[in-house]
Amino acid sequence: DFLYIKDLLTAFDCIISNVNNFPKFHSIEVGSGKAISIREYVETVKNITKSNSIIEFGVVKERANELMYSCADIAELEKIGWKREFSLVDALTEIIEEEGK
Repeated sequence: DFLYIKDLLTAFDCIISNVNNFPKFHSIEVGSGKAISIREYVETVKNITKSNSIIEFGVVKERANELMYSCADIAELEKIGWKREFSLVDALTEIIEEEGK
């Protein structure tokens, strides 16, 4: 689950604005709500940058106890009106363009 920092900030703002609607010491998951593989992330960067790099997935063996899946349950965030604004492609495009300046 990858979330652009701008979406993270709007999620925090939404939570703070609704803090009185939650019980004390209540945890809220923040994320995009969409699981994404490292392969998909890397291939997205490669496509955006139009790279000709050859990427060899699976060369490094998985480590014991490696977290292979992570996805936030954003149902509570959605209930209080939060919605992410940036897709993975939009977020990475903006980051890559900014870094290129």
